[in-house]
Amino acid sequence: MKINELRTTIRSILEKQDELNKKYTGDNWRKVVPVEKFEVALFTEVAEFFESCPKQWKWWKPYLENDVQNLYIEVVDVLHFGASICLQVKSVDEIVNGTHGLSEEGESIIKRQSRFLTTRNINDLLLLLEEMCNYAGLEYDKIFEIYAQKHKLNEDRIAGGYMKGEYEKVKDGQEDNRAIKVD
Repeated sequence: MKINELRTTIRSILEKQDELNKKYTGDNWRKVVPVEKFEVALFTEVAEFFESCPKQWKWWKPYLENDVQNLYIEVVDVLHFGASICLQVKSVDEIVNGTHGLSEEGESIIKRQSRFLTTRNINDLLLLLEEMCNYAGLEYDKIFEIYAQKHKLNEDRIAGGYMKGEYEKVKDGQEDNRAIKVD
């Protein structure tokens, strides 16, 4: 993805994430939700990512298969919470203008996560996402397409009473995330 295209994509994601956060918590979401809550959410999504790709790390169970569908969802969830973290400390324009793309050598997901949580910088978030995709054999550019689907699902959840506990995430034995197309 070229840098101008990446910046356009990042701007769109940040604007959508800001609007979604406003729907969840109100226009003042940056003051209402401490950044630490987003950090814990991101940390948890990374852990769920690892649970979805046991083939990569459970060497004692070589017969396990990865859940590719859920891997993409977890990476997109990291993008959701990471974008919120970035928005806690900078404006959309500051974040977009500071986006320079990917160019660093690979590091572990844990190191990348730690660096992002320290810097709260969009480039470190993008590197974390790239490393997660590399680790699990996912297509990096696909996560931006899947983000749009997950964003729509989150809006539907809110409209369906998610914040009041009225929304049913599991229908006919399937979690609603399973309707997101990753192929």
